[in-house]
Amino acid sequence: MGSMDTPEHTEKNPVSPGAAFWGVLAVAACLRLYALGRHALWYDEGASVFLARYVDLHGSLFRSEFTTEPPMMAILSWIWQGLLSPLPISRISWEHDAALRLLPAGFGLASVACVYFGAHALLHDRRAALGAMAAVAVAPLQIYYAQEFRIYTFYVLLALLASGCMIRAVESGERKYWIGMVACLTILMYSHFISMFLIFTLNAAFVLALPWHYRQLRPWFLWNLLLMLLIAPALYLAFRMQGHVDTQTIPWYPPPTWKTALVTAKIFFAAYTPRAWAYWPLFLLGLAGTGWGLFSLRQRPLLALTALALVAVPVTLGLLIWGRAHFSFYEHRLFLYSGTVAVLLCGIGLARLPRLPAMGLSALALVFVLPCLNDVYAQNLHRFPLHNIAMWDKVDFRSAARHIEDHWQEGDLIAHVSHFGIYSMPSYLDKPQKRLGMAPSDLRYIAKLMGNAPLLIHHDIMPVMLEKATAGAKRLWLLRCYGITFEDVPYGDALQARLEQDWTPVETRHYDGVVLRCYVRKDAQNGSSTP
Repeated sequence: MGSMDTPEHTEKNPVSPGAAFWGVLAVAACLRLYALGRHALWYDEGASVFLARYVDLHGSLFRSEFTTEPPMMAILSWIWQGLLSPLPISRISWEHDAALRLLPAGFGLASVACVYFGAHALLHDRRAALGAMAAVAVAPLQIYYAQEFRIYTFYVLLALLASGCMIRAVESGERKYWIGMVACLTILMYSHFISMFLIFTLNAAFVLALPWHYRQLRPWFLWNLLLMLLIAPALYLAFRMQGHVDTQTIPWYPPPTWKTALVTAKIFFAAYTPRAWAYWPLFLLGLAGTGWGLFSLRQRPLLALTALALVAVPVTLGLLIWGRAHFSFYEHRLFLYSGTVAVLLCGIGLARLPRLPAMGLSALALVFVLPCLNDVYAQNLHRFPLHNIAMWDKVDFRSAARHIEDHWQEGDLIAHVSHFGIYSMPSYLDKPQKRLGMAPSDLRYIAKLMGNAPLLIHHDIMPVMLEKATAGAKRLWLLRCYGITFEDVPYGDALQARLEQDWTPVETRHYDGVVLRCYVRKDAQNGSSTP
């Protein structure tokens, strides 16, 4: 592989490449560790904790009545929670949440290092590799998901390795790279079903570059055949999940349009910030930098076509598939890896400029990145739904759980109005909880909304009629949410009014995004003890 260095890229640097690498990595680590436990676990993170209970020898992770997710996150969660369990950390503490999130933060940091080593191996250009690494290190969207206890940073790390192995395999024909590509893509398919988009994209890039690498057609076919055999069970799981989606008749999100794709591209560079004065310049600078980065790779057709495909093809597939589907699963976060490639290309593009323009544009971009990072740490999300599809507040369930724990009595019950806290509260408390309903129509509604009624029952998401749920309970701790969440108004108002026919509120506490009320039965109020 020929060197891509040019005189302007090999000029003498005041800082050694090794020192620059460790400096950027240290910045990336600080950005990912800062405020790691500030916010409580939200719905999706609670689900990651919850699903670890299904890691057993009975194939529960492959049974749709227990989970419709691929098994990898549950397995990682189970392993990580097991490693953390001996530590003297209270479950109801910021230290507990920070310790959980060290796992995705670690994968995110490994991805930053992987960007450098991958770019340097492919380009033989340290400055471009450092530019790509620095761009990913400070990108707000990368930091956002490095602080969320989900599969996304693990996905990005494996996708980077798979893409790098694919390029090296096609260019060199070495078996170790074919094995690496197949291994990474196989693990990815058991991590997130969106991996099918990545597999399609890498195949599309290979087809486009076939005139330059036609000798690799036979090994490409054989190794992909092996890949299909290895991921066949995951494909079956995805097919089963689609069957449950077909039973959902109430859409979650609007069908995506070209404008949705533009918002996704904006989020690649600025995350979910509401600051238009910051995200518009970042969006434009990012697009220009990404374009220039692609242009600088024009002498390497496979590399350039693969990079372009990784940015554009998954988003395009999302538009085509979910734009006409009766139920859209299009979420900006599903294309996090496309955003990673876009950002690293932008870093390469800036690094390939002469030193003074590169430094000036990098400093300008950083001016707009900083307020976006502040919004990441503050969980300041854009209020317009198109800009935050599937993203909601990390509300303060932790403080509510601490108060319940401190005042818990025999016969208490945690009651939920919506499903937003169903996974989060058990992460903090091993206490009985139920989601309340008022009529059989509530059960039919949630079944149409979420599908897979057996799973809803197993996970305590299915509403239980008020009288049945509260039978035998002496006190209720009612949780209601507000903000950019699964808001329960007006249903919550009606349910609360119904509840207060037989129960009396004796305490109300307000936390960030959560209202906690303690109730006692009216016929037992005189003899009850209040918090």
